Amino acid sequence: MKLSEILPELTAKFEPHEHKKRQVPGGADWYFVPWQTVRARLNRICPEDWTNIYSDLTFTEGYCIIVCTLTICSVSHQGIGSTPIEMLSQEGKNVAYGDPIERATADAFKNAAEQFGIAAYLDAQSNPMKKKAFVEYVSGRSRAA
Repeated sequence: MKLSEILPELTAKFEPHEHKKRQVPGGADWYFVPWQTVRARLNRICPEDWTNIYSDLTFTEGYCIIVCTLTICSVSHQGIGSTPIEMLSQEGKNVAYGDPIERATADAFKNAAEQFGIAAYLDAQSNPMKKKAFVEYVSGRSRAA
């Protein structure tokens, strides 16, 4: 199997229901595709032609950092994942999902996948000119984004 043969299917938009929404600092909504959904796509499209490996963890200045090397059809790209070791609300409550190793690993995997173009369209939501169409798509109100 060649990467060029499967890349259009790998980089196609995920279905609206596959997106999740979270609030970012400042209160704005940010849509993302969970790493498990990205993994499921790889397993469906090229189950025997992808692997990933992770670097050793680094803990520095309050962050957990790791690098994922994702290989699809013998082509490799890397993504860096980082997350604060502690994620506290203004009230001092822990607001993190999972531990910092899990969060950094998921971040690195998604960033490595994005190097192939997988879910790269999510960046459109940071463009005010494209945000409305993007939100309509992930909300299931439109097929264009």
